[in-house]
Amino acid sequence: MKLNPFYLAFIMVVFSTYFYSCNSSSNSNEQNEGTTETEEVMEAAEQIEEEAAAISETDKSSPFNAPQNTKTTDAKLKGVYVTSTKMPHTKYSYANLFDGDKTTFWESMKGAGPNEGIMLYFKEPTAINFIKINQKSGVNYAQIETVEIYTNGSKEGIHNLKNEFIELEAENILSLYIKFERLSDISRTEKFDGEYMRTTFFDKNKSVAISEIEMMHAGNRLNLKAPQLLSGSFTASSTLLPKEAYGVQNLMDSHKEFAWVEEAPGLGIGETINVKLDSETEITGVLINNGFQRSESHFYANARVKELKIEDENGNENILKVKDKMDEQYIDLQQPLNGKNITLTINSGYKGTAYEDLVISELKFLQGDKLMVISNKAQETLKKELIEKSKNTVLQNYLDNAVDYWYGEMDGYSSTFILRSDYTFVSYYKEREGDEVLKETISDGNWEIKELGPNKAVIRVFGKLMNISRTIDYYAGSSEDSYIQIFQDFVTFTKDKIEGEKFIQNHEIVHESNE
Repeated sequence: MKLNPFYLAFIMVVFSTYFYSCNSSSNSNEQNEGTTETEEVMEAAEQIEEEAAAISETDKSSPFNAPQNTKTTDAKLKGVYVTSTKMPHTKYSYANLFDGDKTTFWESMKGAGPNEGIMLYFKEPTAINFIKINQKSGVNYAQIETVEIYTNGSKEGIHNLKNEFIELEAENILSLYIKFERLSDISRTEKFDGEYMRTTFFDKNKSVAISEIEMMHAGNRLNLKAPQLLSGSFTASSTLLPKEAYGVQNLMDSHKEFAWVEEAPGLGIGETINVKLDSETEITGVLINNGFQRSESHFYANARVKELKIEDENGNENILKVKDKMDEQYIDLQQPLNGKNITLTINSGYKGTAYEDLVISELKFLQGDKLMVISNKAQETLKKELIEKSKNTVLQNYLDNAVDYWYGEMDGYSSTFILRSDYTFVSYYKEREGDEVLKETISDGNWEIKELGPNKAVIRVFGKLMNISRTIDYYAGSSEDSYIQIFQDFVTFTKDKIEGEKFIQNHEIVHESNE
């Protein structure tokens, strides 16, 4: 029989302890006490043996370890979006999640973990039976204990990562979101002042890291193929203020809720996006998400591109007709491009109902059926500048760190607010009665600084707010209704409170008692 090294190591420790215990008992006048110690050691040995056997059995039952499951099937991803990435982005990129190399890994910003996540967009409807998340361990990393899985926008369930793999029965998946639900290294402070209150923080010195995400269906491993990352940069001839929210860095982030917005008068005719690649690259098509795709209201309120010229430095040129619709569009080039310098020019646009500013949410290049995006350093520059600017201010302790506030022991509300260093934010709010959620809102978007000091900061948040209401019908089960609205709010930060004026729920920071 081949012994598991983990099991063998434990047995050696147990027998060493056993002989030590026997020797101690022979020199003792209390023979019964020595016997009791020996029995305890033997009981511990039995427990370790059972646990080792259980681990061994788990290894055997894992579909990822089954020798017959060696076939692979390609599963192409048209986009990957992670809510937080450590700098430098090229080193800790999402591309490391699918490269088959467990020495490379994606890592979050320090302090970012709870309620962060990874979104995968599949090019074709995909079926998944099993998911395996390989985490990196060490003193600098927290462990993700549970994840919440969403398929095509609907909650599939919460899964414990103490199990080696996640089991799904999901078909026709176009989007898969893995939300980090519960983590290690969480601290909480509580108080009772007429009502129960609790604040939860994640360790600011820890991050989460994943080396590989593996998937299977019907005994076949899925070879997840993400868009190729090209080395280069891109700029725009103009950008609507604040540039942190509407900058060109949003064009290739695979997050269609964030967009580039031009600033020129009228419909932006003649405005350009200028791409500089480090090496000559052939481009045979583009994938574009036209307009502001954060919501239908955002889409029609702002202008969209109607005709787009794309050319290289060698004189190759194409005129692209872009449809006025809230969906991605694959457009083949009649004249393929090949070069280092690519220029896109707005020739005409569709008018918005409220604003003239023209918006493009996503842009990717095609080489045959291979998608390509540029790893732009613009977002990384913004993050570095903000982190430096926030030093010795009240925002320093809030950036990239989820603040979770709970009010009321049974009935009450809970609220989570995450302010990210890439100028995005998300806020979750739930009203509850016992175990029942009565009201739930999720708001996300961008933010900008209005006031910043050592004791107080004021920011403007703006984006979309989704209000989900649930009512219980004992005969028909739960019915759910939701609506989305454009919103903005002003949020004040102090060391004791996060306070919104209208939409963002207040968070009291419960400090450790000095008593």
